Amino acid sequence: MIRIRIIVLLVVGMTIITSCSKGESDQNSVKQDDGIEQNDENNDEIPVVLDPDSVTLIFPKNKTECNEGVFIDNSWSIVTFRWNPSNNTDYYELWYKHEGIGSWTKETTSDTEIDVQIHRGKQYQWKVISKNKQSSKNATSENWNFYNAGSGEENYAPFPATLINPKDGDVMNSKNNSNYYFQWDASDLDNDPLTFDLYLGTHPDSLNIVKNLQKTSELMVYHISFGVKHYWKIKTSDSKGNSSLSETWSFTRY
Repeated sequence: MIRIRIIVLLVVGMTIITSCSKGESDQNSVKQDDGIEQNDENNDEIPVVLDPDSVTLIFPKNKTECNEGVFIDNSWSIVTFRWNPSNNTDYYELWYKHEGIGSWTKETTSDTEIDVQIHRGKQYQWKVISKNKQSSKNATSENWNFYNAGSGEENYAPFPATLINPKDGDVMNSKNNSNYYFQWDASDLDNDPLTFDLYLGTHPDSLNIVKNLQKTSELMVYHISFGVKHYWKIKTSDSKGNSSLSETWSFTRY
């Protein structure tokens, strides 16, 4: 009987010790689990930065004469540039230039319109760049052209041609075909007959006229060299001797 009691006591004692150990282990597990959950709760989420969208231009309208604005004198007027708001944008940069100046002028605003004093009787080009302070990327609108109305304007120069093809920065793999198809769009407020000069070359500051075109806005150019970046632009002229130059675009073919 004594031996049996001793064995029973030993078994019961071991069971109690095991249960206690297991309970402590479970408590530790719970604490560890709680710690992990707390750490998860304390983790900072990385904010997602959305890039800005481009705006849609409203006014002055593209390829029109602007007769609205505040008259200052025969040389100057104030015109309100307007555009639609864009998503994920903190502020906007209005860029504009007129036909007599090659460099752009910048105005900054957080609004979707801005008053600018500009020359009367001049052709202008403008665009808007959307900016987000948290993003390194910008979004640029279309380029629009207009005439700011002057006094006694008798004839207008044609608007700069809008380049269509090849697109700026275009890269084509076309070793079996050395021809390249050029296309653009042009207009004139006076509806004068227009002619076009296609400038082409491997350096943007030294382009050569490769073709003079009458009453057409497309051309197939032969034997474009491979592996070289080419630049192109269009000069548009009317029958009154007025002319305008488009932007310069580039393309490469491999």
